[in-house]
Amino acid sequence: PPVIHRDLKSSNILLDSAFNAKLSDFGLAVTDAAQNKNNLKLSGTLGYVAPEYLLDGKLTDKSDVYAFGVVLLELIFGRKPVEKLAPAQCQSIVTWAMPQLTDRSKLPSIVDPVIRDTMDLKHLYQVAAVAVLCVQPEPSYRPLITDVLHSLIPLVPMELGGTLRIHRKKKKNNSEKLLTQADDHSLEDAEKGVALSPSSFFAKCNSLCTLSLKGFASFIDYKMIEKATKNFDKINILDESGFKLVYKAILDNGTEVAVKKVFCLTKGIQREFENEVKLLSRFHHSNVISSYGYSIENETGFVVYELMHNGSLETQLHGPSRGSQLSWHRRLKIALDIARGLQYLNELCIPPIIHRNLKPSTILLDSNFNAKISDFGMAAVVAGGGGGKEGGLSRSLNFLGKTGPIAPESILNGILTDMNDVYAFGVILLELVLGRKALEMSEVSGQECLVRWARAVLTDRHVMPNVVDPVIRGTMSVKHLNQVGLKVKFGAIKIHPDRADIIYAYYIQVGVIAYLCLEDEPKYRPLITDILNSLVPLVPVGLGGTLIV
Repeated sequence: PPVIHRDLKSSNILLDSAFNAKLSDFGLAVTDAAQNKNNLKLSGTLGYVAPEYLLDGKLTDKSDVYAFGVVLLELIFGRKPVEKLAPAQCQSIVTWAMPQLTDRSKLPSIVDPVIRDTMDLKHLYQVAAVAVLCVQPEPSYRPLITDVLHSLIPLVPMELGGTLRIHRKKKKNNSEKLLTQADDHSLEDAEKGVALSPSSFFAKCNSLCTLSLKGFASFIDYKMIEKATKNFDKINILDESGFKLVYKAILDNGTEVAVKKVFCLTKGIQREFENEVKLLSRFHHSNVISSYGYSIENETGFVVYELMHNGSLETQLHGPSRGSQLSWHRRLKIALDIARGLQYLNELCIPPIIHRNLKPSTILLDSNFNAKISDFGMAAVVAGGGGGKEGGLSRSLNFLGKTGPIAPESILNGILTDMNDVYAFGVILLELVLGRKALEMSEVSGQECLVRWARAVLTDRHVMPNVVDPVIRGTMSVKHLNQVGLKVKFGAIKIHPDRADIIYAYYIQVGVIAYLCLEDEPKYRPLITDILNSLVPLVPVGLGGTLIV
């Protein structure tokens, strides 16, 4: 069957002694038949990943065509796919190049200086046109790779495998220079397609991890953890995913805890483990998970947390109960809790923390359904304060296995600010209101991506009643809505209080907040403090808000 490479980039194109290029590194490749099973496990390299793959989880041969277009741009301009030191709008070679490529007068002056005076302008324009088509945001507008091939053959001299007849002096080949310069933002976990040997990788793990974490968190004796979990009895497993297992455990003093067991088989997983332990020791907030300490034994790391009896929001909302335990007020309370936790991380921590992986599975619920943010392996510290709508941190983003929402600016430029977390929060709001997953590949065509589908219905009072999660549909009283005053802080919609379907105004208010959180342009998204202030009047007093029920 056909094969999709999934990680086509300059560093995966190898050159022999005659500079013939060959594709390599098929560790992330999938067969066309298998892609439907794997498309939720996002993998790839920042700068080369097609936008629809990150937004919808859809993987086709057009994903490779997009990556090929980026490689073409590198060959033309001699630029890296992501220039971290460039201004935000110019960091991605695609966003930087698109306006340049449409202006023929500018093109000759911005090509790689090494080849600037040695190429036929007509051929330059033709190759640039092919690149533009390959990196179109909409995959249906990209050409088939066969059409790309047929467009390039006439531009390549006959002696190099094309059909172009040309007489010229031999030029210095720039491919080697390009390969050296190409910035590899590859995921360390997937660079070779397989995990490193545990024995070779973890030879120094105990000493290194203990040393790097010293002074950040309490070290717990492994034997204590082993005893608390009853020798990791399978009956105590609460959750299992990837390289992680979560056990219910009871300490000697009778305290119930959760133990996360992390199989640190790669550098990336080890780095996430260390990052989480270091950060959790800093946090003290009612809506952020608390940690008792950590331990390391052989090739495995352990983190001990407070036990959250109702599991994750993912399990409650999308598991067997399908949200039946989550009333509308309870969902609003969960949203309020998450907003408070994010406000603490993004605005009150010094320096600020960006979570980067906020999604229902990283929101845990205690016995009273109080929500707490967890899983800080991918979190980033914003050095020197920063973040906000204008600032930002540019860095390599690890997409491997990440199924949570990803803000558009992270996909295009790798820009990291608190607005990334606001975007993710908006997706969670949608899931709470609509009862659907962020990516649902079983849905009919065009409805797989919750964000893309929901934008059309969020502020439509006529459509909204039909798409709200049936579990909470029609559960709010008109009296309570009148007490809220039906005022939307951001002024995005106006609702007449005399309408018979006023009951849905409440849902629409939350929908408007979600809509603003999901703006493509981060500067148009509200600050988490503004979101918090907009949610408080919608939550009953008994649940931490100001609504009198």
